[in-house]
Amino acid sequence: MRKFSWNSLKHFWQIHLTVALCTAVATGVLAGALIVGDSVRGSLRSLTTERLGAIQHALLADHFFQPDLLQRENKVPAILLNGTVVAPQTRARASKVNIAGVTDDFFTFWQEETTPNLNKPAGQPFDAIVINEALQNELNVQIGDTLLVNMSQAADIHPEFLLGERDAANAIQSLRLVISDVVPAKNAGRFSLQAHQSLPFNAFIALPVLQKALGQTEKVNAVFTADTDAISAAELPLTLESLGLHIKTHENHFDLQSQQYLLKPLLSEASLTVATENRIPTFPTLTYLANTISANDKVIPYSTIVALPTDEGEFAKLINTHTTEAQRRAYEQARNLMLLTDEDVKEFRKLEKEVDEIKKKKSEYTRRERVMRLEAIEKTLAEMEVREQRGGDIVLNTWAAEDLEVE
Repeated sequence: MRKFSWNSLKHFWQIHLTVALCTAVATGVLAGALIVGDSVRGSLRSLTTERLGAIQHALLADHFFQPDLLQRENKVPAILLNGTVVAPQTRARASKVNIAGVTDDFFTFWQEETTPNLNKPAGQPFDAIVINEALQNELNVQIGDTLLVNMSQAADIHPEFLLGERDAANAIQSLRLVISDVVPAKNAGRFSLQAHQSLPFNAFIALPVLQKALGQTEKVNAVFTADTDAISAAELPLTLESLGLHIKTHENHFDLQSQQYLLKPLLSEASLTVATENRIPTFPTLTYLANTISANDKVIPYSTIVALPTDEGEFAKLINTHTTEAQRRAYEQARNLMLLTDEDVKEFRKLEKEVDEIKKKKSEYTRRERVMRLEAIEKTLAEMEVREQRGGDIVLNTWAAEDLEVE
């Protein structure tokens, strides 16, 4: 048996050598891939640990709230914003800067981090700001230089509303600050809630200073904790105020309104569910501003329009109450005339095909007849397109109808 195996090896040595080399290459590739993959995972884990430190959980909101909302002892409140920083000395500008309003406790999430100086020195006219090395290199500034920090100003009325602030000069809050310290682009200097490998531009301002500038005394939009236990519902008793909602009571109904322009789907769906469970009739609406409403060469400028259900429900009953039978018949007749039937669609396509044939001179019309036929067809198509592109219904009050002279 040994003799047979040895002879076989000598006879097929080329094949055996090829198999051995292929196996060695495959093993090397797999081993290398495992090593590289483990190295990448280790690098990403190291970067995440470095930029987050001991932070385990973060409570974030798109509006400001009282930090006591999170009922937990070990917590660090903060304000996180995004803005632009300008260095007047070098005329350099940095955008997409992470502006953080923090206290000294924030830097304790990194054990090896030395707490930078966030306090304004005596005799200094402006408050202090701490930046990381990445932002320092971008702006080419040093400790003691002045920076102009621009960020969005929190507004009680959303800019989308009629009375909302649209002027950029009033919507942007600017702070003139003096660099009191520069931290390395690691640990707290690399802090970011966004997972990326590039160095962020970080600027740290004392929390009370930023709260005062934004008009949000004792309020924050972020809370961090190093506790490993997940935040439970018992520790986060949400109220309407903490969600940015409020209820406005009227004589026979109440409104659920949001500080934001629109109720988020999660909140609106939850509200409708609660109303259904408690047998409360609901009437979802959307109010906006129309620049103009025009008809019969008459124009109404800047009017409020409201989107609401008109086919059924209480508002439909109200419409029927104030609409006569003759008006309803006129409405149905006009509505039916504006709708394209299947036969209309076939006629529309047929006319389009005839236009193509006329333009390609495949028809038997003379030149004069082609021009006249095209004009007639285009007029018909234009009327049908208006009917096909018909939008929804609109309900006007008496004043608007009389001013526009419509029925």
